[in-house]
Amino acid sequence: MDLSWGSPVEATKWLSHVRRVSVLQECFGSQS
Repeated sequence: MDLSWGSPVEATKWLSHVRRVSVLQECFGSQS
């Protein structure tokens, strides 16, 4: 992955997004 951290805030936003997607995938995976 080629990620350039513009600022700690951007890094936090990105990590939060990844965590949210992981949780959603886990929920959908357990339902099916």
